[in-house]
This record gives sequence, structure tokens and C-alpha cells, in this order.
Amino acid sequence: MRFSVFCTALVLFGVLALAGIALADAQVSAERAVPEFVDPDTAFEVVIQVNDAPETYVLYERIPVGFEVESAEPAYIDFNEGTGIIKWVCTPGGDHIYTYSLIGHNPGTYAFNGNIVVMEDSFGVEGNIIVKVRDNCTESWVCGYWSKCVDRVQTKTCRDENNCLFPEHVPLMEQSCSVDEDAVDEKEDVPKDEATADTEEVHVAEIEDDVISNNADEDHVADEVTADDDKIVPVEGEDESKHVEDERITGHATAIEDTEIKDSPAGNEIVGIDEPGNLDDREDIAKMPLFTKVLGLILVVEIMLLIIIRK
Repeated sequence: MRFSVFCTALVLFGVLALAGIALADAQVSAERAVPEFVDPDTAFEVVIQVNDAPETYVLYERIPVGFEVESAEPAYIDFNEGTGIIKWVCTPGGDHIYTYSLIGHNPGTYAFNGNIVVMEDSFGVEGNIIVKVRDNCTESWVCGYWSKCVDRVQTKTCRDENNCLFPEHVPLMEQSCSVDEDAVDEKEDVPKDEATADTEEVHVAEIEDDVISNNADEDHVADEVTADDDKIVPVEGEDESKHVEDERITGHATAIEDTEIKDSPAGNEIVGIDEPGNLDDREDIAKMPLFTKVLGLILVVEIMLLIIIRK
């Protein structure tokens, strides 16, 4: 909405300026180089900017390649070939721009005229354009510096100072390149291979720690199992006191197996015989059935009775 109002204001300003001054022949000259073999239907375009004074016209800053100001003096030549088309364009910058299109049949100088229609009012615009052949155009290229490498591509801008219409020696303006260190994100400072290697080392270290921890746990469990091997674990539903009694019987039987009776001043003594070879026998006795253990207990009782009787 604001853009439309702005454009309308600019148009009205132009209308008032044109209405306050008698229409004069507004002239602009431009040189357009075309080859001799140009297609008769080739369209050429000139962009013109209107200054404060409506009778003053200059070429727009971004003139098409091949155009240049030829002379400030007007050249009145009838528009005898081609068609001149004038269009009003309102841009955000507020420039009043006219676009002129010419169908060039033959090289030569052509005048153009047309009308600007603003709010149903018509205003005349006139000028001329020169179309001619430029022979032996020598290219003269001027280039800037290469840009930074972005996405592995860098560019530079070049222009031909002689504005040759069909240049044949255009310099290279784009090329592939290696990544610029300044354009690389900080996250990419570490090469991928090194980052992968570091990650693998971390994973290996974690695995080794887990293995060591697991081995330590297994050793701890093994120690607990070994320590519990000498304990008699009650079977579910069985009386725990029975196992305590069995343990005592096993202990006494083992002691008797490794003892001998000797006479002493105080009487007979039961002396233990510490022989390494008896260790296996102790384990075997510990594994004897309950019936055998009971027999051993009876034997012990008989021996005790025998000792008492002898006393």
C-alpha cells in the first residue's frame, strides 16, 4: 500500500513538472554495436532515467552491454524503421524509468517517439538511438580479485571496457577451490579421521573398564562361593539344627581318624597326628553318608566308655 502511494506521488510530481513546461524534444543518444549478421528481429533495449527537469534525459546507471552515450547534441531523424515502445515503471528507489525497445532491421540511426500515459493524460517523449556496426572490436577485460572459497567455489567479476557485443575471450570468472579455513565452521576444525579415532579410543577404553569391572565382580563372587563351600546350607524344608549336628559328627569323626591313644601320667590321651597325606581322607570323610557318620559317633562313644572303665 505504501509502495503504491509512493509511486502515485512520484507520478503526480512528474505530471505537474511536465505540465508546467512546454514540451520540448527530449533527446538521448546511445550507441549499440551489432554484427553484420544480426537477425532482423533482434530486439535492443535502452533504459532511460528522468531527472528533475523533464527535458533532461540520461542513460540509467546500469546500461545494457553495448550502449554508451554518443553525443549531447540531439539528432532529429525520422523514426522510419522499427517500433518504439515506451513503458512507465515505478521502482522502490523512486526512479522514473522508461524502457525503449527497438527492432533493428539495418544498422543506422533511428529516432523514437512515444507517449507516457499517466492517469489518462498523455505526454510525449522523444529521443534517438544509433544502431551501427562496430568492426574489429578489441576486447579489454578488467577483473577484480577472487572471492573467498565458499562451498568449494570462488568467483570474480570481470568487464570488457570496450563493451564488445560478442566477446570471444571472456576470462574465467568461476573456479573450484579447496575449502577456505576462515569459512570452515569451528565444529569442522578436527578432521573426520582424527575425530573417529578419538571416538574409537574412548569406546575401547570404556570396554576395557567394563571388562576389568566384570572380572573383579566375578572374582569377588568366586571368593564368596569358595568361602561358602565349607558351610552347610540347609535344604528347604529341612531342620537347620540337623545340619549343625551333622557338622559336629563330621568334625569328631575326622578327629578320630587322625588320632592315636597314648598312655600318660594323667591317663590316656588322644593325640592328633598331623600328616599331610590325611587331608584327602578328611575330605572323603566329610562327604560320607549320614549312616556312616552315625556309626562313627557310636564308635566314639564306645571308646569313651572304654576309657572310663579303664580308669
